[in-house]
This record gives sequence, C-alpha cells and structure tokens, in this order.
Amino acid sequence: MVQFGFGAVTRTLLAAGVLDRIRLWLHPVLIGRGGPADLLYQELPTTPCALEQCTPLESGIVILDYRITAMG
Repeated sequence: MVQFGFGAVTRTLLAAGVLDRIRLWLHPVLIGRGGPADLLYQELPTTPCALEQCTPLESGIVILDYRITAMG
C-alpha cells in the first residue's frame, strides 16, 4: 500500500500493527512554520525500525527504507 504524506491513516495502521515497512522520502527543504500537529511522532506508539536501504537522488532527496522490527 502506498500513502503519500504521514497522517491519521498511518498512525492508525501503526497502532494496529499491520505495517511491516515504511519508506520515507526526505526532501531537503525547510519550511518556516508548523506546529505539533505536523510532526511524525504525534500520538504514535513506539515502533522500532531497522534501516534497510538509503538511496540518495541527484536532486538531494534521500529515500529511506525501514523494516519495522517489532510492533509497539
């Protein structure tokens, strides 16, 4: 399943323990405003992950592939 962004659906799937992988695309852009509702860790269960692959792109974007090692 592919979901663009990280929000309520992702938090629900993590809490239910049904995700086995997460792929994060890290874009080298800093945005000058935001708040706690914009953070990845907002109201998430502890979810240990292991980095399996890191793919840097010429644009500066880095793709991080994580395997979830245990459900929190």
